[in-house]
Amino acid sequence: MKYIRKALQIIISITLFMSVFSARVYAASYTDTQGHWAENGIEALTKKGILSEIERGDNKFEPDANITRAEFFVMINNAFEFNI
Repeated sequence: MKYIRKALQIIISITLFMSVFSARVYAASYTDTQGHWAENGIEALTKKGILSEIERGDNKFEPDANITRAEFFVMINNAFEFNI
């Protein structure tokens, strides 16, 4: 029991340490949203940091693609600024 408790303390400490020093980097603009009907909304949410981790490589957002459950929860966490 002591081993599990100590391991949890270490994991929580590392997580808190990493969250304090993490920096968000936002894409200036996605290459595939230009001309898309949702371009302004995507850019606005990206600047606010809500869509910052949804990029799908090569500075692409793929606005017509389905989002995964994990991406949805990332957006919710970013929108409400949950520190998990």
